Amino acid sequence: ISIALAMQALFFGDGGILSLGVNCFNMAFVMPFTAYYLFKLISSRLSGQKGRTVAALIAGYLSLNVAAFLTALEFGIQPSLFTDSAGLPLYGPYGFGTAIPAMMIPHLLVVGILEGLVTAGVYRYVSRVSPEFIYEGSLKKIKYAYLHLAVMVLLTPLGLLAAGTAWGEWGPDELRSSIGFLPKGMKSGLHFAAPLADYSLPKIHAIVGYSLSALIGAALIMLFFRIAGKAASSKARKRTP
Repeated sequence: ISIALAMQALFFGDGGILSLGVNCFNMAFVMPFTAYYLFKLISSRLSGQKGRTVAALIAGYLSLNVAAFLTALEFGIQPSLFTDSAGLPLYGPYGFGTAIPAMMIPHLLVVGILEGLVTAGVYRYVSRVSPEFIYEGSLKKIKYAYLHLAVMVLLTPLGLLAAGTAWGEWGPDELRSSIGFLPKGMKSGLHFAAPLADYSLPKIHAIVGYSLSALIGAALIMLFFRIAGKAASSKARKRTP
């Protein structure tokens, strides 16, 4: 997940460079470990394949909402910690009273449910097609992984159905129009231009560019893991007497 977040920030300008660390903490540390231990706890009380699928659904739903709640706290605490001489916020302008409901309502009612359903669906699919991936950590039927990846790429344009900017991901102009001013801390700092900003390619239709961006992102992640895997294998061979 950390690699995917880094690719999003560096190549597509999504999530931000300065917030990469906290995004990794929330989504690549807190969320998966919460899901893992919740799954172990619930599946120990629900027997059979159906029970484990239900455990995956609940773990996916709750872990995402835990990560969303942490994000809300990180947004909401900023106006209390960072202000200028006039008492105006230097960074995030919304306190807990706005940040918590803005983050939690959509995650509790919509996003979390989708996460739970997808988690349960993927778990059930993988447990049928290649159970050794879950229980042994190895994937023998790699063709199914590529098939799943291809389906995800084809479904990528569905993201264009969501209009507007997600809460907390505003650009300077959007934030200025929303609250009437731009916090001083956001006027200067790191200005980074991602090569494929907003998942778009020059002179290419939005839907095609969006899909190609997904393909490029997936290819970059697979390339990274292939290189990392070869490096790890090479080290292991050198250590073998």
